[in-house]
Amino acid sequence: MISLSKGSAEIQQLKANIEQQLEHTYLDSVLKRPAIEEEKLILLAELTDCTSLSKKQKEHYITSAMLAQVALDTHDLVPEVNQTENREQRNSKKQLTVLAGDYYSGLYYLLLTKIDDFDFIHILAAAIKEINEYKMLLYYNEARSFDEFISIAEKVEALLILHVARFLGEPALNNIIGPWLITQRLIKEKDEVARGEFTPLFAHWQKYNQSYSNEELLQLIHQQIAAKKRDIEFALSELPQRLRPYKHHLSSIIGKYPTHTTSFAEEG
Repeated sequence: MISLSKGSAEIQQLKANIEQQLEHTYLDSVLKRPAIEEEKLILLAELTDCTSLSKKQKEHYITSAMLAQVALDTHDLVPEVNQTENREQRNSKKQLTVLAGDYYSGLYYLLLTKIDDFDFIHILAAAIKEINEYKMLLYYNEARSFDEFISIAEKVEALLILHVARFLGEPALNNIIGPWLITQRLIKEKDEVARGEFTPLFAHWQKYNQSYSNEELLQLIHQQIAAKKRDIEFALSELPQRLRPYKHHLSSIIGKYPTHTTSFAEEG
């Protein structure tokens, strides 16, 4: 069984193995590589631990799924703007970002073909197709409210892991995966909004909803985090005993998040 602690040797070794797969001298010299999200890695480790798969098979599934996630994340990256660069240089960076995502996509397909696991290839391909459809809803402002916007964003964050859970026949975490992963994203981008920085997710919302001030947006995000925390706590209470280690892991983290929705002015 893989230890679920973020600092555990098993999780860090998995992360190191994935980072090694992603190494590319030229791409690393011109583009910022997406971070490997440890909570997604931990979720995948928990899902595979619930199976009778061999250690090698578990590692292949986890690595392949995380490479697919990195490919999806890379396509969402906005290249860092250097004011000394001309338009041609900036366009070149954008093109390289797309190509880098395609390169990372090829890595997980290559890994899975080596072990002849075409069923898992199909699962990842189906997840990626569905995720990209939801991304288009965000991109073209199809959400009719902020709640619906967050609901779509949650699907983008969670569908890859949910497809893996379905493939492995482990539904017990289904009600946790979405709320937990979007909460992680909201907390990260909330801090970026507070600092006045560009945020990939909320750039889509603000593009079509410019009447919202940063403070109003922060309040909406804070309310969503509080609501998602309540959803997670309820889902954790329903987990079977065999998932107690993950319940303990997640409870120790979300216990630090406030449930009330006071304004950020009051918190500051």
